[in-house]
Amino acid sequence: MDRNIRGMIAGFTGGITMNIWSFFSYHSLSFAKLRFPDWVSLLIFEKKPENLSMFIIALITQLAWAGFLGVIFAHAIPLISSKGYLIKGAFYGFLTSFLFYIIPTLFQHPIHEIFDFGTVVTDILGGAIWGVTTIVVLKYLDDKIRSRV
Repeated sequence: MDRNIRGMIAGFTGGITMNIWSFFSYHSLSFAKLRFPDWVSLLIFEKKPENLSMFIIALITQLAWAGFLGVIFAHAIPLISSKGYLIKGAFYGFLTSFLFYIIPTLFQHPIHEIFDFGTVVTDILGGAIWGVTTIVVLKYLDDKIRSRV
């Protein structure tokens, strides 16, 4: 299993955990007004998912994006030390969540008009959860590969 596949698996797994947090914040806490798939749906369809098909497309796209970010992270890890990897993972996740806010704002996409405190906090925490989960899974997969050699 090469570094790209390990990064994709780790990022995808992180995407699942961040979605669990996002759904919990949205459905159970009523804190966030948008879930992560809602973001993607707004960017793709310019509206929240109106049916199961739209939701599934948005969710798959969001998980694919999380996997892609995991690949980038997997290639960055060898360039930095593994000391404090959990903090580095959380920080990378935070930075990627910040990117989700800055890009629509820079391009003046109407999505930036619906930012609310609960969703922003949920997304920042979700990004950190994604980063920590991704780095833990990536470290596990890397250690598994090393133990075989």
